[in-house]
Amino acid sequence: MALSDKGMDVIALGLNDQQHGDGPKLASADPHMLAAYCFDLTRKQHYMYMALRLESNTTSRFVGGYGVTDLGSLARKIDADTTAVETAAREAQTGGDPWTPERDWEVRAQTLEGIIRTQWGAIRDDYAYLYREVLGKAPPAHNPPPESGQSK
Repeated sequence: MALSDKGMDVIALGLNDQQHGDGPKLASADPHMLAAYCFDLTRKQHYMYMALRLESNTTSRFVGGYGVTDLGSLARKIDADTTAVETAAREAQTGGDPWTPERDWEVRAQTLEGIIRTQWGAIRDDYAYLYREVLGKAPPAHNPPPESGQSK
């Protein structure tokens, strides 16, 4: 089955926005900026997974738990998630603490982490099902990250 035009459009929408796309990165890289970029890429991979699964003929177990039931609802979810990241950063700038680039990245990273953890919770079982269906074996175990302050 070929991916529909709408499916391709939704994937493109999910990949389009960038975290501060125009400014310099390397000179000002801090851990929160790097985390925000990694989390944002993961978020976009999850959108692609969802779009592809929605377009698949085998989508019988999909991710209604993330509020996604069709390509239109996925497009709205992409917009809502992107708005949530921007709103959190804007609210942090107008809060009681003085704005700094480091604080901006910290808030973005925290918001994006919440989004991708929610996404993974919604697609984890479908991913395991698909992995077994396509490869005939269980997916590799994903170890949970250590709690804050614990060593690896």
